[in-house]
Formats: sequence, structure tokens, C-alpha cells
Amino acid sequence: DNVKRVTLRDISELVGFSTNTVSHALNKREDVREGMRAKILSAAHKPSYRSNR
Repeated sequence: DNVKRVTLRDISELVGFSTNTVSHALNKREDVREGMRAKILSAAHKPSYRSNR
């Protein structure tokens, strides 16, 4: 398929948090505040984001 994969950097720029914070939120680390996690997960659940794992 020709859909561009969305990267951690793409999500980071969209939500305004560092790529480390985005990675931690997506990997369910406990050191991310709930409000930040919710914003990141909302952006990540957009149809164009697919994890490479």
C-alpha cells in the first residue's frame, strides 16, 4: 500500500511532546502523566498510524 507510515517524530510534532515521551506513552510506561498519555494515544489511534511491532 502507498500509505505513508507515521513515525514517532510525526506524532511528537503533532502533540508537542518529545519523541521519548511519545515512545514511553505508546509502550505503556508509568512515567507518563495520564493527560499526556491520552493526547498521545488519541493521535496514535488516527487511521494513518500503524505500529511497526
